[in-house]
Amino acid sequence: MVRPTTTLIETTGPEASPFGILSPATTVIERHDDYWLNGFEYEIGDARVKVDNAIIMGAATPNEIVSIVPNTGNTLGKYYPFDIEAEVEHSTFGLTPEKVEENAQKALDIVTQKAVETEFWSGGVAKLLTEQNDNRYLASTNSVDVTPTPGTAVKPRYGLALLEGALGNATIGSIGTIHAPRAVAGVLKLEQDDNALFTKLGNTVVAGTGYSKVGPTGAVAGTNQYWMYATGPVTVILGDMNITPGEVSQAIDTRVNTIKYYVDRPAAVTWSTSNVYAVLIDLSLDYA
Repeated sequence: MVRPTTTLIETTGPEASPFGILSPATTVIERHDDYWLNGFEYEIGDARVKVDNAIIMGAATPNEIVSIVPNTGNTLGKYYPFDIEAEVEHSTFGLTPEKVEENAQKALDIVTQKAVETEFWSGGVAKLLTEQNDNRYLASTNSVDVTPTPGTAVKPRYGLALLEGALGNATIGSIGTIHAPRAVAGVLKLEQDDNALFTKLGNTVVAGTGYSKVGPTGAVAGTNQYWMYATGPVTVILGDMNITPGEVSQAIDTRVNTIKYYVDRPAAVTWSTSNVYAVLIDLSLDYA
């Protein structure tokens, strides 16, 4: 019996990892307009707040005040969106062009999270911008290293405590987001609710597949060592998908019997407070 060689049986495909930057740990906004693509401004919420405790009565100098939250001045941030691009190629045997196009869109959906996480952590596109202060990212020299002895890694849970302490001590002391590579998030004692991870104090946690070992100076952490970061609440903005070519006939290469599509979408990721904090941890110290 001669068996056919042109039958393709679809099997279970990949899915995006849970608890990443597109999970409920952040705010994800899908925009269908394009005015934001040339760059936009966003509010840095704690920079707009100035708080003093003042005497009401019973003192000789009633006008004296005790400053609690100074105004940091930088009330707006600037961001230039980046483009996420994917290329998907299939054999023309066993799949219709419509199915290949559908698979291309799904592929971009799956990799969008990792692409956003990679840019947010390492700032590859941000470093190409003319204005160095635009597009804030985690592994930046602007990050505040809270490691007690710089260069000497601490236990994972100790590092988490230091980051949560930094969030509480910062400006208005608002809730924040912990950013950890998945190897690190896996050993932290976290709560889970509605497909999101939380610390026991209520700070959300992003366990990113696109998060690397790069630290604030741009150096890669050593063996068994990783960085964790903490920011204010994070917002991810995603634009519409674009798929090319528009005509099926243009996507097919008859010489090798393949069909190829290119899919892209714009993205941006920001956080709403002034600072970002970093801590160096060592997984080999313990898993407690």
